[in-house]
Amino acid sequence: MLDEPPPQAELDQDGRHVRSHTGHAQYAAVLGSRSRELADLFSAAVVALIEKVHPGALKGSAAPPLPDDSVGDLWQGPTP
Repeated sequence: MLDEPPPQAELDQDGRHVRSHTGHAQYAAVLGSRSRELADLFSAAVVALIEKVHPGALKGSAAPPLPDDSVGDLWQGPTP
């Protein structure tokens, strides 16, 4: 699933990685979605863009199926 980029390390004011009381490194989400539906649409859009720019690049992969509606309008510039 391509619903969000990897989290970013949380740093203290000295630039050191923040750790929890159990010693685990802390991370913050860089981008998240408000719902599973939005996450799925984002994933489908990323897959569609990869296929558009690099046709066949995902052939045979476990990529999620694209929705029936077109996501091509997501990459069009503003209407003149």
